[in-house]
Amino acid sequence: MSWQKKTQIGAIHMKNLWLVILLITALVVIGCSNESKESTTSEESSAQAENREKKVTAAEEKDNSAPLIDENNPLNERAMLEEAMNRQRDVLKLSFITDDYRNGRVGVGYYPLDDEFSYGASYTYPHIISSIFFEGGTTNLTSDNGHIDTSNGEKLDHDSLDALYGAYEFSGEDTYYITGEDKNGTSYIVKAGHSDEGYTNEMMKLMGKSMKTEEEGAYDPFYHMFSLDIDKLKFPKVNKNRSDIYAAVVEVDNTLGSSATITYLTGDEDQLSYRIKDKESLWVNDDLYKKIGEEQTADGYSVIEYSDNGEDDRYFYWSDDVYYYELEVTSYNDKTINTEDIYTIIDSAMSDDRVFANKAVFDAINEKPTFTENEKELNKLIEKLEDKY
Repeated sequence: MSWQKKTQIGAIHMKNLWLVILLITALVVIGCSNESKESTTSEESSAQAENREKKVTAAEEKDNSAPLIDENNPLNERAMLEEAMNRQRDVLKLSFITDDYRNGRVGVGYYPLDDEFSYGASYTYPHIISSIFFEGGTTNLTSDNGHIDTSNGEKLDHDSLDALYGAYEFSGEDTYYITGEDKNGTSYIVKAGHSDEGYTNEMMKLMGKSMKTEEEGAYDPFYHMFSLDIDKLKFPKVNKNRSDIYAAVVEVDNTLGSSATITYLTGDEDQLSYRIKDKESLWVNDDLYKKIGEEQTADGYSVIEYSDNGEDDRYFYWSDDVYYYELEVTSYNDKTINTEDIYTIIDSAMSDDRVFANKAVFDAINEKPTFTENEKELNKLIEKLEDKY
Protein backbone atom coordinates (compact mmCIF):
# COMPACT_ATOMS: atom_id res chain seq x y z
CA MET A 1 0.00 0.00 0.00
CA SER A 2 1.37 3.41 -0.94
CA TRP A 3 2.30 6.14 1.52
CA GLN A 4 -0.28 8.37 -0.17
CA LYS A 5 -3.01 5.82 0.45
CA LYS A 6 -2.07 5.51 4.14
CA THR A 7 -2.10 9.30 4.47
CA GLN A 8 -5.54 9.50 2.90
CA ILE A 9 -6.94 6.87 5.25
CA GLY A 10 -5.35 8.51 8.27
CA ALA A 11 -6.91 11.86 7.35
CA ILE A 12 -10.33 10.26 7.10
CA HIS A 13 -10.04 8.74 10.57
CA MET A 14 -8.81 11.96 12.17
CA LYS A 15 -12.29 13.43 11.68
CA ASN A 16 -13.33 11.10 14.49
CA LEU A 17 -11.10 12.54 17.21
CA TRP A 18 -11.84 9.70 19.58
CA LEU A 19 -10.34 7.14 17.17
CA VAL A 20 -6.57 7.69 17.20
CA ILE A 21 -4.74 4.98 15.28
CA LEU A 22 -0.95 4.84 15.41
CA LEU A 23 0.55 2.84 12.53
CA ILE A 24 3.35 0.72 14.02
CA THR A 25 5.58 -1.87 12.36
CA ALA A 26 5.21 -5.51 13.34
CA LEU A 27 6.43 -6.88 16.66
CA VAL A 28 7.25 -10.61 16.66
CA VAL A 29 5.09 -12.37 19.20
CA ILE A 30 7.27 -14.22 21.70
CA GLY A 31 4.48 -15.50 23.94
CA CYS A 32 3.22 -14.65 27.36
CA SER A 33 3.10 -17.67 29.65
CA ASN A 34 3.04 -21.43 29.15
CA GLU A 35 -0.73 -21.38 29.34
CA SER A 36 -0.94 -18.40 27.00
CA LYS A 37 1.49 -19.99 24.55
CA GLU A 38 -0.68 -23.07 24.32
CA SER A 39 -3.84 -21.02 23.86
CA THR A 40 -2.34 -18.79 21.16
CA THR A 41 -0.64 -21.42 18.99
CA SER A 42 -3.71 -22.26 16.94
CA GLU A 43 -4.71 -18.58 16.75
CA GLU A 44 -1.30 -17.51 15.50
CA SER A 45 -1.44 -20.16 12.80
CA SER A 46 -4.90 -18.97 11.80
CA ALA A 47 -3.82 -15.33 11.65
CA GLN A 48 -0.64 -16.14 9.75
CA ALA A 49 -2.60 -18.13 7.20
CA GLU A 50 -5.10 -15.30 6.92
CA ASN A 51 -2.27 -12.79 6.43
CA ARG A 52 -0.62 -14.87 3.71
CA GLU A 53 -3.91 -15.05 1.88
CA LYS A 54 -4.44 -11.32 2.30
CA LYS A 55 -0.99 -10.50 0.94
CA VAL A 56 -1.73 -12.58 -2.15
CA THR A 57 -5.14 -11.01 -2.73
CA ALA A 58 -3.82 -7.53 -1.97
CA ALA A 59 -1.32 -7.93 -4.79
CA GLU A 60 -4.14 -8.73 -7.17
CA GLU A 61 -6.72 -6.27 -8.42
CA LYS A 62 -9.97 -6.61 -6.50
CA ASP A 63 -13.15 -7.33 -8.40
CA ASN A 64 -15.23 -4.19 -7.92
CA SER A 65 -18.13 -5.85 -9.71
CA ALA A 66 -18.30 -8.62 -7.10
CA PRO A 67 -20.94 -8.29 -4.36
CA LEU A 68 -19.79 -6.61 -1.16
CA ILE A 69 -21.27 -9.43 0.93
CA ASP A 70 -20.57 -13.12 0.41
CA GLU A 71 -21.89 -15.52 3.05
CA ASN A 72 -19.52 -18.27 1.85
CA ASN A 73 -16.33 -16.24 1.36
CA PRO A 74 -16.11 -13.62 4.13
CA LEU A 75 -13.10 -11.86 5.61
CA ASN A 76 -12.13 -12.91 9.15
CA GLU A 77 -12.33 -9.84 11.38
CA ARG A 78 -12.06 -11.82 14.60
CA ALA A 79 -8.68 -13.31 13.66
CA MET A 80 -7.35 -9.80 13.06
CA LEU A 81 -8.59 -8.53 16.45
CA GLU A 82 -7.08 -11.59 18.12
CA GLU A 83 -3.78 -10.83 16.41
CA ALA A 84 -3.89 -7.26 17.72
CA MET A 85 -4.34 -8.54 21.26
CA ASN A 86 -1.59 -11.14 20.80
CA ARG A 87 0.93 -8.59 19.55
CA GLN A 88 0.45 -6.14 22.41
CA ARG A 89 1.25 -8.82 25.02
CA ASP A 90 4.99 -8.28 24.44
CA VAL A 91 5.00 -4.50 24.70
CA LEU A 92 7.16 -3.23 27.58
CA LYS A 93 4.45 -1.54 29.64
CA LEU A 94 4.61 0.82 32.62
CA SER A 95 4.27 -1.62 35.51
CA PHE A 96 3.52 0.99 38.21
CA ILE A 97 0.09 1.74 36.67
CA THR A 98 -2.91 0.63 38.76
CA ASP A 99 -6.70 0.85 38.52
CA ASP A 100 -6.48 4.08 40.54
CA TYR A 101 -5.11 5.86 37.48
CA ARG A 102 -7.77 7.44 35.30
CA ASN A 103 -7.32 6.06 31.80
CA GLY A 104 -7.87 8.65 29.13
CA ARG A 105 -7.53 6.04 26.42
CA VAL A 106 -5.97 2.66 25.67
CA GLY A 107 -5.99 1.49 22.06
CA VAL A 108 -4.67 -1.64 20.35
CA GLY A 109 -4.59 -2.02 16.56
CA TYR A 110 -3.44 -4.48 13.92
CA TYR A 111 -2.93 -3.61 10.21
CA PRO A 112 -2.83 -6.92 8.31
CA LEU A 113 -1.92 -5.64 4.83
CA ASP A 114 1.42 -4.43 6.20
CA ASP A 115 1.59 -6.79 9.21
CA GLU A 116 1.87 -3.83 11.60
CA PHE A 117 0.39 -3.23 15.04
CA SER A 118 -0.03 -0.40 17.54
CA TYR A 119 -0.42 0.10 21.28
CA GLY A 120 -1.04 3.51 22.82
CA ALA A 121 -2.28 4.70 26.20
CA SER A 122 -2.75 7.83 28.28
CA TYR A 123 -3.05 7.82 32.06
CA THR A 124 -3.97 10.53 34.56
CA TYR A 125 -2.64 10.32 38.11
CA PRO A 126 -5.14 9.63 40.92
CA HIS A 127 -4.39 12.87 42.81
CA ILE A 128 -3.52 15.41 40.08
CA ILE A 129 -4.56 16.20 36.51
CA SER A 130 -1.11 15.62 35.00
CA SER A 131 -1.01 12.77 32.48
CA ILE A 132 1.43 10.22 31.07
CA PHE A 133 1.37 9.39 27.35
CA PHE A 134 2.72 6.04 26.22
CA GLU A 135 3.37 4.70 22.72
CA GLY A 136 5.03 1.49 21.60
CA GLY A 137 5.98 0.39 18.09
CA THR A 138 8.07 1.42 15.10
CA THR A 139 6.07 4.07 13.25
CA ASN A 140 7.68 7.25 11.98
CA LEU A 141 6.34 8.87 15.14
CA THR A 142 8.21 6.51 17.43
CA SER A 143 11.26 5.72 15.30
CA ASP A 144 12.18 9.40 14.98
CA ASN A 145 11.58 9.87 18.74
CA GLY A 146 8.51 11.99 18.10
CA HIS A 147 10.77 15.01 17.42
CA ILE A 148 12.19 14.83 20.94
CA ASP A 149 15.57 16.49 21.47
CA THR A 150 17.58 13.76 23.20
CA SER A 151 20.94 15.57 23.10
CA ASN A 152 20.98 15.88 26.90
CA GLY A 153 19.43 12.47 27.58
CA GLU A 154 20.86 9.97 30.05
CA LYS A 155 21.32 6.27 29.31
CA LEU A 156 18.69 4.02 30.91
CA ASP A 157 19.92 0.89 32.70
CA HIS A 158 17.48 -1.74 31.40
CA ASP A 159 18.09 -5.35 30.31
CA SER A 160 15.59 -5.29 27.42
CA LEU A 161 15.46 -1.63 26.42
CA ASP A 162 18.11 0.59 24.84
CA ALA A 163 16.77 4.00 25.85
CA LEU A 164 17.45 7.56 26.94
CA TYR A 165 15.54 9.62 29.49
CA GLY A 166 15.54 13.24 30.55
CA ALA A 167 13.81 16.51 29.68
CA TYR A 168 13.59 18.55 26.48
CA GLU A 169 12.34 22.08 25.98
CA PHE A 170 9.15 22.65 24.03
CA SER A 171 7.22 25.95 23.83
CA GLY A 172 9.24 27.36 26.69
CA GLU A 173 8.60 24.41 29.00
CA ASP A 174 10.62 21.34 29.87
CA THR A 175 8.87 18.02 29.20
CA TYR A 176 10.21 14.79 30.67
CA TYR A 177 10.49 11.74 28.42
CA ILE A 178 11.77 8.21 27.87
CA THR A 179 12.52 7.06 24.33
CA GLY A 180 14.24 3.96 23.02
CA GLU A 181 14.05 0.58 21.35
CA ASP A 182 13.74 -2.94 22.75
CA LYS A 183 15.46 -6.16 21.66
CA ASN A 184 12.73 -6.84 19.08
CA GLY A 185 13.28 -3.50 17.35
CA THR A 186 10.13 -1.97 18.82
CA SER A 187 10.44 1.74 19.64
CA TYR A 188 8.89 3.51 22.62
CA ILE A 189 7.99 7.03 23.65
CA VAL A 190 6.84 7.99 27.13
CA LYS A 191 5.98 11.65 27.71
CA ALA A 192 5.27 12.99 31.19
CA GLY A 193 5.03 16.43 32.81
CA HIS A 194 7.33 19.28 33.84
CA SER A 195 9.86 20.08 36.54
CA ASP A 196 7.55 22.61 38.21
CA GLU A 197 5.14 19.71 38.83
CA GLY A 198 7.89 17.78 40.58
CA TYR A 199 9.32 15.64 37.78
CA THR A 200 13.01 14.80 37.93
CA ASN A 201 15.47 12.64 36.03
CA GLU A 202 15.44 10.21 38.95
CA MET A 203 11.70 9.73 38.55
CA MET A 204 12.04 9.09 34.81
CA LYS A 205 14.85 6.59 35.43
CA LEU A 206 12.64 4.62 37.82
CA MET A 207 9.72 4.88 35.40
CA GLY A 208 11.88 3.49 32.59
CA LYS A 209 13.16 0.63 34.74
CA SER A 210 9.53 -0.29 35.52
CA MET A 211 8.81 -1.11 31.86
CA LYS A 212 8.18 -4.84 31.38
CA THR A 213 5.98 -7.25 29.45
CA GLU A 214 2.84 -8.83 30.85
CA GLU A 215 4.69 -12.14 31.09
CA GLU A 216 7.28 -10.37 33.26
CA GLY A 217 4.54 -9.06 35.55
CA ALA A 218 3.18 -5.83 34.05
CA TYR A 219 -0.44 -5.12 34.95
CA ASP A 220 -2.63 -3.53 32.26
CA PRO A 221 -5.97 -1.96 33.33
CA PHE A 222 -7.22 -2.33 29.74
CA TYR A 223 -8.51 -5.85 30.32
CA HIS A 224 -10.75 -4.82 33.21
CA MET A 225 -11.87 -1.64 31.47
CA PHE A 226 -12.81 -3.24 28.14
CA SER A 227 -16.52 -3.89 28.57
CA LEU A 228 -17.65 -5.37 25.24
CA ASP A 229 -18.73 -9.02 25.46
CA ILE A 230 -16.78 -10.55 22.59
CA ASP A 231 -19.35 -13.35 22.29
CA LYS A 232 -21.91 -10.72 21.29
CA LEU A 233 -19.88 -8.86 18.67
CA LYS A 234 -21.24 -9.03 15.12
CA PHE A 235 -19.44 -8.29 11.86
CA PRO A 236 -20.61 -8.19 8.24
CA LYS A 237 -19.63 -11.02 5.92
CA VAL A 238 -17.60 -8.81 3.60
CA ASN A 239 -16.47 -10.54 0.41
CA LYS A 240 -12.75 -11.43 0.27
CA ASN A 241 -12.78 -11.01 -3.50
CA ARG A 242 -14.04 -7.44 -3.19
CA SER A 243 -12.34 -6.04 -0.07
CA ASP A 244 -9.39 -6.16 2.32
CA ILE A 245 -9.19 -5.45 6.04
CA TYR A 246 -6.95 -2.43 6.51
CA ALA A 247 -7.24 -2.02 10.30
CA ALA A 248 -8.62 -3.96 13.27
CA VAL A 249 -8.76 -1.90 16.49
CA VAL A 250 -10.04 -2.35 20.03
CA GLU A 251 -10.15 0.68 22.28
CA VAL A 252 -11.22 1.93 25.70
CA ASP A 253 -11.92 5.60 26.37
CA ASN A 254 -12.96 6.83 29.81
CA THR A 255 -15.63 9.06 28.23
CA LEU A 256 -16.62 7.21 25.08
CA GLY A 257 -16.54 3.66 26.44
CA SER A 258 -15.31 0.51 24.71
CA SER A 259 -15.28 -0.09 20.97
CA ALA A 260 -14.13 -2.49 18.27
CA THR A 261 -13.50 -1.09 14.79
CA ILE A 262 -12.79 -2.75 11.44
CA THR A 263 -11.73 -0.65 8.46
CA TYR A 264 -12.23 -2.25 5.04
CA LEU A 265 -10.75 -1.16 1.73
CA THR A 266 -13.08 -1.82 -1.18
CA GLY A 267 -11.61 -0.89 -4.54
CA ASP A 268 -8.98 1.78 -5.13
CA GLU A 269 -10.55 4.66 -3.20
CA ASP A 270 -13.50 3.31 -1.22
CA GLN A 271 -13.47 2.62 2.49
CA LEU A 272 -15.87 1.22 5.07
CA SER A 273 -15.29 1.88 8.77
CA TYR A 274 -17.46 -0.41 10.89
CA ARG A 275 -17.59 0.23 14.63
CA ILE A 276 -19.25 -1.50 17.60
CA LYS A 277 -19.69 0.55 20.81
CA ASP A 278 -21.24 0.18 24.22
CA LYS A 279 -22.21 3.87 24.39
CA GLU A 280 -24.40 6.02 22.18
CA SER A 281 -22.76 7.58 19.13
CA LEU A 282 -21.36 11.10 19.25
CA TRP A 283 -23.17 11.74 15.99
CA VAL A 284 -26.51 11.87 17.80
CA ASN A 285 -25.78 15.10 19.70
CA ASP A 286 -22.95 16.59 17.63
CA ASP A 287 -23.81 19.77 15.70
CA LEU A 288 -21.24 18.78 13.05
CA TYR A 289 -23.48 15.89 11.99
CA LYS A 290 -26.88 16.42 10.39
CA LYS A 291 -29.59 13.77 10.44
CA ILE A 292 -30.56 12.93 6.86
CA GLY A 293 -33.30 10.41 7.52
CA GLU A 294 -34.26 7.07 9.05
CA GLU A 295 -35.18 3.89 7.19
CA GLN A 296 -35.53 0.18 7.85
CA THR A 297 -33.42 -2.57 6.34
CA ALA A 298 -34.99 -5.65 4.77
CA ASP A 299 -34.56 -7.47 8.09
CA GLY A 300 -36.29 -4.70 10.03
CA TYR A 301 -33.39 -2.78 11.61
CA SER A 302 -34.00 0.95 11.96
CA VAL A 303 -31.00 2.84 10.54
CA ILE A 304 -30.35 6.58 10.84
CA GLU A 305 -28.19 8.28 8.21
CA TYR A 306 -26.09 11.34 9.06
CA SER A 307 -23.88 13.67 7.06
CA ASP A 308 -21.18 16.06 8.22
CA ASN A 309 -20.45 19.57 7.05
CA GLY A 310 -18.07 19.84 4.13
CA GLU A 311 -17.51 16.12 3.59
CA ASP A 312 -18.94 13.57 1.18
CA ASP A 313 -18.79 10.66 3.62
CA ARG A 314 -22.00 8.95 4.69
CA TYR A 315 -22.68 7.85 8.27
CA PHE A 316 -25.12 5.13 9.33
CA TYR A 317 -26.15 4.38 12.90
CA TRP A 318 -28.28 1.63 14.47
CA SER A 319 -28.58 -0.68 17.48
CA ASP A 320 -29.44 -4.32 18.11
CA ASP A 321 -30.56 -3.54 21.71
CA VAL A 322 -27.19 -4.85 22.96
CA TYR A 323 -24.64 -2.50 21.37
CA TYR A 324 -24.54 0.57 19.15
CA TYR A 325 -23.18 0.32 15.61
CA GLU A 326 -21.66 2.91 13.29
CA LEU A 327 -20.80 2.53 9.62
CA GLU A 328 -18.84 5.29 7.90
CA VAL A 329 -18.76 5.02 4.11
CA THR A 330 -16.16 6.86 2.05
CA SER A 331 -16.81 6.45 -1.67
CA TYR A 332 -15.53 8.63 -4.48
CA ASN A 333 -17.92 7.05 -6.94
CA ASP A 334 -21.57 7.11 -5.89
CA LYS A 335 -22.26 4.04 -8.00
CA THR A 336 -19.63 1.92 -6.23
CA ILE A 337 -21.38 1.60 -2.85
CA ASN A 338 -25.05 2.53 -2.91
CA THR A 339 -27.64 2.64 -0.14
CA GLU A 340 -28.94 -0.83 -0.98
CA ASP A 341 -25.40 -2.20 -0.55
CA ILE A 342 -25.12 -0.48 2.82
CA TYR A 343 -28.35 -1.99 4.13
CA THR A 344 -27.21 -5.41 2.90
CA ILE A 345 -23.99 -4.94 4.89
CA ILE A 346 -25.98 -4.07 8.02
CA ASP A 347 -28.35 -7.04 7.73
CA SER A 348 -25.37 -9.33 7.10
CA ALA A 349 -23.73 -8.14 10.31
CA MET A 350 -26.85 -8.49 12.42
CA SER A 351 -27.25 -12.14 11.36
CA ASP A 352 -23.58 -12.96 12.07
CA ASP A 353 -23.19 -16.07 14.25
CA ARG A 354 -19.43 -16.64 13.86
CA VAL A 355 -17.26 -16.80 16.99
CA PHE A 356 -13.73 -15.96 18.11
CA ALA A 357 -11.28 -18.86 17.86
CA ASN A 358 -9.13 -17.71 20.79
CA LYS A 359 -11.06 -15.69 23.36
CA ALA A 360 -8.24 -16.09 25.91
CA VAL A 361 -6.29 -13.22 24.31
CA PHE A 362 -8.88 -10.84 25.78
CA ASP A 363 -8.15 -12.10 29.32
CA ALA A 364 -5.59 -10.48 31.61
CA ILE A 365 -2.43 -12.41 32.42
CA ASN A 366 -2.01 -10.46 35.67
CA GLU A 367 -5.18 -9.73 37.64
CA LYS A 368 -3.54 -7.12 39.86
CA PRO A 369 -0.30 -5.11 39.97
CA THR A 370 2.74 -6.32 41.90
CA PHE A 371 5.48 -3.85 42.78
CA THR A 372 9.22 -4.36 43.04
CA GLU A 373 11.34 -2.06 45.21
CA ASN A 374 11.82 0.06 42.07
CA GLU A 375 8.07 0.66 41.65
CA LYS A 376 7.61 1.27 45.38
CA GLU A 377 10.27 3.98 45.31
CA LEU A 378 8.72 5.47 42.16
CA ASN A 379 5.25 5.56 43.74
CA LYS A 380 6.62 7.58 46.68
CA LEU A 381 7.95 10.19 44.24
CA ILE A 382 4.68 10.21 42.30
CA GLU A 383 2.77 11.02 45.50
CA LYS A 384 4.82 14.23 45.77
CA LEU A 385 3.81 15.50 42.32
CA GLU A 386 1.69 18.66 42.33
CA ASP A 387 -0.45 20.30 39.69
CA LYS A 388 1.21 23.22 37.97
CA TYR A 389 -1.85 25.46 38.18
